[in-house]
This record gives sequence, structure tokens and C-alpha cells, in this order.
Amino acid sequence: MRYLNTNAIKQVLLNKYWLVLSISGVFFTYFILNEMGTGVFIGTSAFFLLIQTIFGKYRIKTIPFTYLALGTIVFLIIALSFLFSFENTDMTRASRLIKFLIIVFTIHCISRLSIEVHIVRIIQSFLSLSILWEFVACILYRMPYGTFSNPHYLANFAALALPGMFYFFWVSDKVYKVIFFIVGLLDVHLLLLSSSRPAIMALFLSTMFVILFCAHRRYKWLCTFIIFILLLTIFLTDYMGVYSRFKDLAINFKEEERWQLWEAGWKMLSDNSTAAWIFGNGLGSISPSFKKYVSVFGYKWSLLTFPHLHIFEILYENGVVGAILIFSGISALLYFFIKFVRKATNGARRVLAGCILVMFLTSLFHTNMTFQFYSKYTLYPLAFIIGCVLAIYDQNFIDYGWSNTQ
Repeated sequence: MRYLNTNAIKQVLLNKYWLVLSISGVFFTYFILNEMGTGVFIGTSAFFLLIQTIFGKYRIKTIPFTYLALGTIVFLIIALSFLFSFENTDMTRASRLIKFLIIVFTIHCISRLSIEVHIVRIIQSFLSLSILWEFVACILYRMPYGTFSNPHYLANFAALALPGMFYFFWVSDKVYKVIFFIVGLLDVHLLLLSSSRPAIMALFLSTMFVILFCAHRRYKWLCTFIIFILLLTIFLTDYMGVYSRFKDLAINFKEEERWQLWEAGWKMLSDNSTAAWIFGNGLGSISPSFKKYVSVFGYKWSLLTFPHLHIFEILYENGVVGAILIFSGISALLYFFIKFVRKATNGARRVLAGCILVMFLTSLFHTNMTFQFYSKYTLYPLAFIIGCVLAIYDQNFIDYGWSNTQ
């Protein structure tokens, strides 16, 4: 009887829907509740991931090399910080990297356990309700940035959600197409409402890159034409003042604050010791140091704690060794995924891969100029994106999971 009870409990814990619910909780609490409870759901994901690893079919020896390489890079970054700059290492940032891995591996585990149509419906519902939630917060409750405290946070969400809405619109039936089209328009409104030039520019450049280099010829010109019409409409109407903001940027390009922040960042790097250039000053060390350098520009810059350029931040905190590890990993992901998108023969899978590639490039471009690399605003969305990228690249995910959405 005790054996039967134990076996029954084990089977309940091995149910894949615990992982689905926990990772959905991470998404909901991060993007909707503005981080309230995100750590709890990441911890819950880690627990059920461990259960699947010990008692389920998710064995370490079956995990693809790409995941092991990613895990190795993350642990090397943390180890180098502990080994050479332990006193300057921010434990919160180090733990955030572990949480990043938990999200990535949870998505992979779910993909290995198979994804049925109703799970995809859950994803569609969560994304659509998230956009509606932010829209209601902005329009009805007059919250300027939705549930977020900064326009770039809202812009980051809206820019990353839009490719997902496009994919769901593409593969859905007529009734659902109307729904996703309307919600997608609301998402565009949120992005333009944020007036975040880095986010808008990131989404535009990423989309054009994927269209020009990855799309089939018959879709390439159609998509380019649609984007041209959208840009022309924004230009003629100056919708949400977006055109005026970009015009102001073009006129006052040299006075843009980021030039001054980059100058301060380079000065900070130039004063590094040889050891710091090689191994870095430790995770989280940039904030107190950067404040000293921005003080030369006056009081209004004193609240900014990073140079708004990831290469400066990574070189300062992780050194050349860490920068090589991080940028080699990102470059490898981009190379293999671009290659995958170009060679995909199935239409729906090709569109899915292209949309996720747009998210990936948008995230890299936007966060590079707005958030710290090791902030949750960079790492958590990137974890979802990389988790999907690697899962798509894994054969089980391609052959069984997303083909059900067609």
C-alpha cells in the first residue's frame, strides 16, 4: 500500500502540466504583475524540473550539447566572478543567471514531454490577455506605462509580443485571425504609446533583417510593402508623436545622452587594471563605479548607473574572457538559428522560427541600449526567447510539438 501511494504521488508530480503552470506563472507575474511573485514561480519550475530529471524521462545524458554549452558559459561567468572578484560580486545577479537557466531548461523539458494543441492555446491566451491587460491599464486606468514603472519596460513587452501575435495570426483559422489581428493592433498602439525609440527601432530593424535575408521571395516584397505603408502612415499622421521624436533624434543626434554615457563608459574601462581587463571586476561592480564617472556631466546623470551599452558593461564586469564567452554564445545561436530559418521547408515552422528570430534580435538590440545586461529586464525575456530558440532546434520539438498548431 505504501508503495502504491508513493508511486501515485510520483506520477502526480511528474505530470507535465506542473511545469506548464509554473512557467506560465513566471510569464504572468513578470509581464503582468511587474515581477510580484516571479521568484516563487521560478523556484517552483526548478522543483518540478528536478523531479522530471530524477524520476522522469528528462535525463541529463539526453540533453543536447547546445544546452550543456549554455550552462557551461553561465557557470564559467559566475565562477570567474567568484574566483577573481568575490568581494565585488553581487549575489543577486549571480542567482539571476541561475534563474535564467531554469527558465531555459524548463521550456526544453516541456518540449520533450510534447506540446498538445490545448497547451498552445494556453500560450496564445496568456499572450493575448497580457496585451489586453496592459492596454486597459494604459487607456482606462490612465497608467502611463501600464503596469510597468518605465516606458522602456512597456516597450520591451510590446515589441517582443508583436512577433508572437503575428505568428498566431498566421497559423490560425479565420475567427481566431480576427482576434489576433485586433489584439496585435492594440499591441502596436502600446509600443508607439511608449515612445521608446530604441524599442521601435529594434523591432523595425530586426523585422527587416528577417524579411530580407530569411523570407521567401513572394513574401519578402509583400511584407516590405506592408511595413512601408505602416511607416508612411506614421509619418503622415505623426501617430502618438513617434515621427516627431525620431525627427528630433536626427536633428540632435550628437547631443543624445547616450553619447555622453558611452564616453563615460569608455573612460571607466580605460582606467581598468590589466587583471580587470582580462577577468573583470565582478558581477554587479559597474553601478558604483559608473556613478563616479557620470558625475563629470552634472547632477542629472548621477541617477544613471550603467553606460547603456552591453559591451562596456560586460567588459567591465567579466573582462575579455567573459566577453568572449558571452558573445561567442550569442553569435553561435544567431548563426545556427538564421541557418535553420533559411532552410526550413514547412511554412508554419518557418514563420514560427522567423518570428522568434525577430524577438531575439529585437531583445538584443533594445536591451543593449536601455537595460543592464544582468538585469531581470534583459535576462528573463531573453531566457524565454533562447528557451524557444533551442527547443525549436531540438528535433523532438520540431517534429511533434509545434506542428500541431498548423
